[in-house]
This record gives sequence, C-alpha cells and structure tokens, in this order.
Amino acid sequence: MSTQGALTISIDLELAWGRCDIPYRPDELATIRAERIVVARLAELFEKYRIRATWAIVGHLLLDEPPPWQELPHPDLPRPVVADEIRDWLFQLPKDLDPAWYGNDLLAIIQGIQPVQEIGSHSFFHIPFDQAQPAAARADLAAVQNWHMKRGLPCQAFVFPRNRVGYLDLLQEIGIRVYRGRTSHWYDRLPSKAAKRLLNLLTFLLRLPPPTVIPVPAPHGLINLPDSMLLLGRNGLRRLVPPGNLIAMANSGLERAARQGRVFHLWFHPSNFSSATEQQFSILETILDRADRLREQGHLAILAMGDHQPRREPLP
Repeated sequence: MSTQGALTISIDLELAWGRCDIPYRPDELATIRAERIVVARLAELFEKYRIRATWAIVGHLLLDEPPPWQELPHPDLPRPVVADEIRDWLFQLPKDLDPAWYGNDLLAIIQGIQPVQEIGSHSFFHIPFDQAQPAAARADLAAVQNWHMKRGLPCQAFVFPRNRVGYLDLLQEIGIRVYRGRTSHWYDRLPSKAAKRLLNLLTFLLRLPPPTVIPVPAPHGLINLPDSMLLLGRNGLRRLVPPGNLIAMANSGLERAARQGRVFHLWFHPSNFSSATEQQFSILETILDRADRLREQGHLAILAMGDHQPRREPLP
C-alpha cells in the first residue's frame, strides 16, 4: 500500500456573503470587491506550481442577475431563523449587480486555471448549518444544486459556513461526497470565545506543528476531511505572528504528511490576503514551492477534496 502523503488546499470564496448578517462599512465592501485581484494572483500561483485546489463557492455568487423583489430579496427562500437573529438574513443584498455580492467573473478565472480546479460549495446563502431550521437548510442546498447544474459544475465537495457542521443527511441528498470537518482542539471546550481566539493565536505565535489528517468515513456515506491549518491573515492581532512561523508550521505539516502517508489540509479565504498582500503571497509561494519539491521527490500528491477516498486508519 502506498504511503504517499497529500496536500489539499480548500478556499472559502464568499465575498460579502461571509458576514451578510452583520452590517458592512463602505470601505469594507470596497476591499471585498478588490478580492478579484487576489483570486487572479492565486490563479497564477496555482498554474506556476501545478496546484489543483478546491474552491468552495457561495452559490449566490453564480447568479448572473439580481433577483427581482419588492420588500425582501428571495421571498420564496426561508431564512435560517437562528435564535439570535435580529434582522433579515439578506438585508444588505443590493438590487444591482454589485461585485461584492456576485462573482461570475471569478468563476471564469477559476475555470481557466490549469490544472483543472475543483469547484465545490460553500452553501447558497452562507447560513449557519448548526442552527438553521430544516426548511432553510434544505432550500439552501436545493439552490446550490440548481445553480451548479445550471453552470455545469459537478459538486462533490462542501465547506460549511463558519465551519459549523450540520445536516449531513441533506448534503448526501444533493450528491456531496466530502466535506471539510474541523479538527478539535483542547481549548474548544472553553466557554469564552475570547479565550479560544487568544489560545488559537498562541498556537501560531509558538508555531506549534499543525495536525495531519486522513479522510474518514462520516454519517450518511460522506467523507470527512478535517482541516489542518488556516493560512492566517495579517490583520489585527494576527499581524503579530511572524511570517516565518506560518512557513515553518506549513512545512512541518507537509513533511509529516509525506512521511506518514497522511494529508496536510491548508485552507483560507481570499480575504486573508487583503492585508500585507505581498507578504501573504510570499508565504503561500514558499509553501507551494516546498510542496512541489516533495511531489517531485515522489513523497507527496496534491489533491482536491473530491479526489480523496475514505480511510479507516492512518497508513503506517
């Protein structure tokens, strides 16, 4: 049995849908529209290093025109109806084809990359699947299936908005095979969100080795491919993390994946490149160069999420 390891990269492409339930400032929306520059540069890097990645796209970005409405957009689609909801989920959606909320041009960039990229789903409305009512989750996934079919896009991979896992049975119904699960950390049990964020930042400051993972069988015939490491952005307190720490952590994950026959699953949003953009691209290119060298040596494959098959135990 082969002991070759793998690098998998998954990208959460959401634009303004990332926090559609929280008001944006005009300058924040301008930054989001500029993410197209990031996507184009990622495309160049992926071609240079022959990277096949998974782009998990919010389905509403695939629409080619705004939906007509009088009072509320998409009145036929139920809202998530979460416990703390204080406004309509789509209250910020504009009536024009605003590039912060629509992204057919981004799809064209991604489809032009060689090697062929995997286009997965990040839901249709970026709803919280751990809290959404069943009717809302079902309608959201039906819209995903509908628009992927309209665009001729197979949809085997799913990334949960905000990494909140739920409704696995409904994923299976629309043909999803694999989803990105979340690797548990000891501090996840703490009740304080602030404490969890601080301890997560500390793992980067201490450059603790990220986990390697395997694609494991999950309920309803699905495959759970957990995350290994977020390519941290450079905004706020995150800028305190030296770039060398991110490189060292990722290289450690790549080398252990190659040695153990496991998977190093790196993920990020294009928005993670909005601050200190040149530095962020330098970090990513250094990581991709190391992965390419390991591949040339025969120790590592580079696989999209949907390329994986389930394993029950790690390879020796």
